[in-house]
Amino acid sequence: MEDKNILLTSLYSSPSEDISTQLNEYEKAAQKASQQIICGDFNAHSTIWGYNMENIRGQKLTEFIAQYQLHILNPTGSPPTFIRNGSRGWPDLTLSDATTFNKIQEWKSTDYDIGSDHLTIHFQIQHRIQVPISQRYKTKFGNFKKFTEQLKTKLSKFNLDNIRTTEALEQHTNLLIQIIQSCCDSTFKRKKTISSKNQHHGGTRTSKPKNLK
Repeated sequence: MEDKNILLTSLYSSPSEDISTQLNEYEKAAQKASQQIICGDFNAHSTIWGYNMENIRGQKLTEFIAQYQLHILNPTGSPPTFIRNGSRGWPDLTLSDATTFNKIQEWKSTDYDIGSDHLTIHFQIQHRIQVPISQRYKTKFGNFKKFTEQLKTKLSKFNLDNIRTTEALEQHTNLLIQIIQSCCDSTFKRKKTISSKNQHHGGTRTSKPKNLK
């Protein structure tokens, strides 16, 4: 996945507190992340996101959004995200940086019942995944002993002690796949290859490995 290090923040700012406190705390957490999504109940009023007036909290939030070049994902004219006893409002905003903004799709608020007077907000993050080539082998006629012996020899030099980071884990995983495929190539005949392609998906998808047959 190419969308690495996206900082997803859930933020609540009480209307009885200074909104600057939460915004300052977020600034500290966001310093190491170039891609960011903020899902916040800001309790801030602004005509930009639906209210008919702007209060001091809305002014500070608007300045914060402009300072950090954030984008508001709530569509213009979107329905209120808060409904209670005839009153309604737009306290819930989804913000992101420019890069992430272009990857977010299908933002919407729904009245799905979660026991709250706030509506639930849904969106998808579009990302590119590489669908691997599915290489199959003809294993019907055996040759497993040779395959096992080669695999044991190569795995004896496979060092797991250096795995300390996500990048190292990914490198070792790719190396393990290469080792297994190398052993298959030298012991089994190949079946017809299923070609690969890049695909765009919203959300997460896991590919299940095929059995060797």
